Amino acid sequence: MTPLLILFGATGDLASRKLIPSLYYMFTQGTLKGRRIVSVARRDLSGEKYHEFLKESLSKVGKYDETDFKAFCGHFEYFQLDFSSQDSYVKLSELLDGPYCNYTKFFYLAVPQNIYVEILQNLSSSGLGQGDARIIIEKPFGFDRKSFDELELVLSQFVSESHIYRIDHYLGKSILRSLPRFIPNRDQISEVYVNSNEILGVENRGDFYDINGAFRDVGGNHLLEAFALIFKEEQDRLESLKQIVTPSDEEIVSSSRIGQYEGYSEIEGVQDGSITETYFNITLKTKDGIKLNLEGGKGLAEIKKYVKVIYKDNSGFYVDYGPDQKVCEIKDGEEFVCYDFEDSKDHYVREYAMLLEEAFKSNKEYFISNEEVEEQWRITDAILKVWRDRKVNLFKYKKGEKI
Repeated sequence: MTPLLILFGATGDLASRKLIPSLYYMFTQGTLKGRRIVSVARRDLSGEKYHEFLKESLSKVGKYDETDFKAFCGHFEYFQLDFSSQDSYVKLSELLDGPYCNYTKFFYLAVPQNIYVEILQNLSSSGLGQGDARIIIEKPFGFDRKSFDELELVLSQFVSESHIYRIDHYLGKSILRSLPRFIPNRDQISEVYVNSNEILGVENRGDFYDINGAFRDVGGNHLLEAFALIFKEEQDRLESLKQIVTPSDEEIVSSSRIGQYEGYSEIEGVQDGSITETYFNITLKTKDGIKLNLEGGKGLAEIKKYVKVIYKDNSGFYVDYGPDQKVCEIKDGEEFVCYDFEDSKDHYVREYAMLLEEAFKSNKEYFISNEEVEEQWRITDAILKVWRDRKVNLFKYKKGEKI
């Protein structure tokens, strides 16, 4: 059956910056043909109002084209919904059981994680999870292992595990998917570095960021999954994650640095006296002795997004998965030969488009399993407990300075 995307949070930041441009990319490639999107949000944007929102979203990323915009809008229908009102879900059910009764329904929760459970419970009690429904959710999956287990219980009451698509958009990056082909000698690996440094600050995401922090935002999911991809041809990502040793308190204290940029506490939504990190650097190890260094943060001096693998003979390779999208050989510790992997333009748009298309085709290879998330929380919970207990000093840095 034809997929129907029911996009919750259709007026939010994620939808505006990434999902709508990705859907437009699919439209330009012809892969949105015959497919429909029901955009669901709290705001009153019925009719042409939502078309204006679509136009604004595309214009911000330089994608608006008046000649085909009307045809693109023809794929959308807007539905105003109060997330906490059962009556709203009943009305949504009536809509979906009408002209969309023969579509395969994909419910995409592009909303803050603290309302996942409420939405899922209302969807379930309204009968919207019956039949062949699917659910797509974004990381982080819970705030810790305990809350993840609670989320899993609600998810299991809505749909089966085979119909759950947990998105980590790093797994939509073609250059990261290609990591295994660059590694001829996995048993000779000595160190792996996975980095995600950004010059942008937290901006208007203070309420989300303050309860998560830099490690929950990118370290305990994106960067761990990038590491797991290195070994994908030898073993699946889950087995790679299981190879990472749970660090002791002493190891965390001795191998980690965490910082917060000046002015962070003044951002709307950030609590007074917050000890949330906006930068981290920590070294873990695997059961077979590989050192794994993870680094990431906001408000830093330059964009650095890379995976670097060093062999025991000091050779290796360096993959820039950020704006440059390049691969380099390393000899004697220095970059030696570099080549562009692909056109880096729009790679964020293309990776979401790729994952959406794979979900529509029921291809779950690059979506996160519940067992993978359990391994992520095994590592993340141990690290964050030490940091939150103030066993590691939180240093201050100026936004844009080199650390």
